[in-house]
Amino acid sequence: MDKKLSSTAEKYLRELNDYLHKLPRDEREDSVNEIRSHIEEGLRKGYEEQVIFKNLGKPSDLASSFIWGGYLKRNSSNPLAILGKIGFYFSASFISMFVIPIFTTLSIGFAVSSLLAVFGGLARTFGANWANMSWFGMEVPRLLSFPVSLLVGMPLMLLAWGSWFFLINYMKYLTTKHRRIRFR
Repeated sequence: MDKKLSSTAEKYLRELNDYLHKLPRDEREDSVNEIRSHIEEGLRKGYEEQVIFKNLGKPSDLASSFIWGGYLKRNSSNPLAILGKIGFYFSASFISMFVIPIFTTLSIGFAVSSLLAVFGGLARTFGANWANMSWFGMEVPRLLSFPVSLLVGMPLMLLAWGSWFFLINYMKYLTTKHRRIRFR
C-alpha cells in the first residue's frame, strides 16, 4: 500500500508483536506481516479501521491463535509429543468425567437449597403454615424463622460458591495445561 498505516494500526501491530513473544522471531515477523497485509487490504477495499480491528479481534486473542497454530505445526509429527498429548487428554477427560458433573451438581444444588431455605424462612415468618422449621430438635419461633433461615442459607451459598469456584479453576487449569503441552 502506498500510504503509511495510521498510528492506531501501528499500535495494534506492536501489541500483536509483543503478545507473540513466545514464537521464534521469523514466525513472529511473518505473523505480524500477514496481519499488516490484512489491514492494508481492508483499507484498500474501503473498510474503516475500527471495522477491520473488530474483525481481527484483540491482539492478545489473535496472538494466541498464531501461537497455538505454530505449536501444532511444529509438534504434529513428533511421536513423543503425540503420546504425551494422548496421555494428557485421556487422563484429563477421565477425571473430568467425574469432577465436572459432580461439582456442577453440587454448586447448583447448594445454591438452590440456600435460596429455598431463605424463602421458606421468609414465608414461615409471614404465616405460611406449610413451612416447618426446627433447630436441633426444637421448634423455631415464627419470628426467628427468617434469621435462622439466613444462618442456614449463608453456609449453603458459600458451599455453592466454593464448588463453583473449584469448578471454574479446574477448567482454567485444564485450558492452561492444554495450551502448555510441550514435548521435545
